[in-house]
Amino acid sequence: MTAALEERDRAALRRLVDLVDRTLGDDRLATHLTGSAVDGGLRPDIDLDLLVVTSRAPSDDARARLVHELLRVSGRRAEAGPARPVELTLVVRSAVVPWRYPPRLELQYGEWLRDGIDTDVAADHLLGLPGALTGPERAALLLARDAYRGERADDGRPWPGDARAFAEVAARDFRALTRTG
Repeated sequence: MTAALEERDRAALRRLVDLVDRTLGDDRLATHLTGSAVDGGLRPDIDLDLLVVTSRAPSDDARARLVHELLRVSGRRAEAGPARPVELTLVVRSAVVPWRYPPRLELQYGEWLRDGIDTDVAADHLLGLPGALTGPERAALLLARDAYRGERADDGRPWPGDARAFAEVAARDFRALTRTG
């Protein structure tokens, strides 16, 4: 399947499969190359699409490690210099077999999400720093982190009353805090 790919792309795929295997271990059932790389339309700036199927949901730590490593090796801002972008979709087999729509994704990574991920990392860093002159530390006080994540990952259920508006305002305020320190 990868024979038509350039050597640099085959090498990138080997590193990505190794990363997935090291992070997920025996929970990883399969890693599939999908998208334009398998249907003949892979062009220089097009991403490598991977579908990872697992036996159970990854831990928060495993998700964080995967995303951290993907940020290092994917796209124009890769640490080792520009690299082909990666799109990685992770599903738990029992969540998609039998098929249900919409499918539940355990992890979605792509370059179009990078700015939001970078903001999440900054928000986690900001919340973890001490510095309260009075009152509780940021992490205890600014539970808007959950609202911030909720703004971007709405599950479609109705929000009671004005909760959505509150969460959106809190998320905007929280983003402003992460940008200004």
